[in-house]
Amino acid sequence: MIARYQRLPRQSAALAAKGLQKAPLGTVAHARLAAHQMRATALDGDTKTATEARRHAITALKALPANAPTTGVYSINLAEDPPYTATSLLLSGQHREAAAATRRVIQTCYVNESLRQGGSNPSGYARSLLVLGLAQAGTGDLDQAAETGLAALNTGRPVWSTMALAEQLNHTLTESRAGHMASAFHARYREVADQLSSRPKDH
Repeated sequence: MIARYQRLPRQSAALAAKGLQKAPLGTVAHARLAAHQMRATALDGDTKTATEARRHAITALKALPANAPTTGVYSINLAEDPPYTATSLLLSGQHREAAAATRRVIQTCYVNESLRQGGSNPSGYARSLLVLGLAQAGTGDLDQAAETGLAALNTGRPVWSTMALAEQLNHTLTESRAGHMASAFHARYREVADQLSSRPKDH
């Protein structure tokens, strides 16, 4: 994950591949590593390898037992698609498919969060909304993308990975010269970013 966020997709994919050799098929570790490999190869732009990695990630997800943990550190979302499918589609320029995949994740994994009934993973929900916003921007639906982004920033306490996606959406909307909703998102993004930067640092 660190290599991916440092924009080192080949290193990220190579590290995931090493992990896959050690983690048996049918374990959460194997499924999560397969998903990381899928996302990393998509970011690298290798379409053939990304397609193969996605097939393996689907196989790994189907191989999980019915009682695989869905909460906690060693858990995985048991959705229709492997984790990071929407992000991988987004990176491949398949924006409509990415939006559809993200909606499936939200409907399957974040029902309580979307209905504002609490939920155990508000940051995951916020990140999914931002991926959806980026996909909507990619299809040209800029106002809806900004509205989705606003909903994400108003969900709980944003974390670093949430803000990284929010920065991408803010850049996309700014570059596209979108209208009023984009301005509202930009103002909210700056407000949240300033709040985060002003927090006391832990020593």
